[in-house]
Amino acid sequence: MKVTEKCDMYSFGVLALEDLLDQRLSPPSPQVEEVVMWIIKLAIACLHSNPQSRPSMHRVSQQLANKIIPQR
Repeated sequence: MKVTEKCDMYSFGVLALEDLLDQRLSPPSPQVEEVVMWIIKLAIACLHSNPQSRPSMHRVSQQLANKIIPQR
């Protein structure tokens, strides 16, 4: 298997899901719940079995920035 940026994206997806799913938190507000679910979906996209179907880190960082810090 050729090692590319897509391997890093898989690792990012694994780490993001571990961080999100392994913590015991109080029930989130609806707004926080929406953002967490969105991040989980993004992390799962990074785990796609076909490396070519995984997003680039540039795209992930742009999406995170736009979702968490909306443009004014």
